[in-house]
Amino acid sequence: MKNNTKYFKPLGPFDINFENLPGGKRITKDHVRNFWNSKKDLVKIGKGRGVYIFGMKVTAGVLPCYVGKTKKSFENECFTARNMVTYNGEILRYERNYKPFMFFLAYQPQKKTENKRFGYSRT
Repeated sequence: MKNNTKYFKPLGPFDINFENLPGGKRITKDHVRNFWNSKKDLVKIGKGRGVYIFGMKVTAGVLPCYVGKTKKSFENECFTARNMVTYNGEILRYERNYKPFMFFLAYQPQKKTENKRFGYSRT
């Protein structure tokens, strides 16, 4: 039987800066550019694949708002135009002083090991 187990490494949460503009809070393209360059870890994470969670830090914890899965990389897919509409809509929906964040579950490919005794590969 083939083992299809996938392994992920949790990373974050990472705060996303935003701006108070007329009409409410917004994450702009400049904030996205600064997000990926803000920490050494994020430069490396941006090239990876996996699952990402956009959420809001609330008084008593966190509130997940959107969950996505990448096919290419976090950097290419987390802040698409479609996602930005969703994120900014969520920020506006919560009038309180909640702060947006991104959390990543980075895919961790496993090396295949061969079991010569029984003649099969295992991940």
